[in-house]
Amino acid sequence: MLRHSLRCALIAWCVAILGSASATPTLQPMQFTAFCLDYPADCAPTLGKPVEELDSHELEVVNALTNAAIVPLNVRTRRWQIYPEEGACGDYAVSKRHALLERGWPSARLLLAEVILQEDGRHHLVLIARDRIGIWVLDNLQSRLATMAEFERRYVLVRVQSASDPRIWDTALKW
Repeated sequence: MLRHSLRCALIAWCVAILGSASATPTLQPMQFTAFCLDYPADCAPTLGKPVEELDSHELEVVNALTNAAIVPLNVRTRRWQIYPEEGACGDYAVSKRHALLERGWPSARLLLAEVILQEDGRHHLVLIARDRIGIWVLDNLQSRLATMAEFERRYVLVRVQSASDPRIWDTALKW
């Protein structure tokens, strides 16, 4: 009963904060909640550098380095960590986001997204980044950045961080 009341209150708060009839707020993943307790700075909104300075080459470098630095692990029930020795998709995604935040990217341009893989129906976490020329998907299952057209063929979006506040999650991507 208390859990249901808390969920209702959270949804009402999200709707009030977003203030838009087209917004589709949803609960954030439980692992994200735990992650924010461990890494509060990574969950706060940041301004970062101007959009003119954002470059997809930087995304490619961070994607490649992070994919190489973490040994794949298929356990999804533990807490997300930044750059663990072994990790699952959530660890890769938050590590990439952390590295880009440290390089001055604004939080509004780096959105974690829970997706379903079209090929086998597994839930998965990726990072969606927007630079000055496009929107890119950073995925530990791919060695290169994916475009939004590839995203739509490969994944079904479940929920994504809000660009206005990374602590809020939506069921649709809103830039």
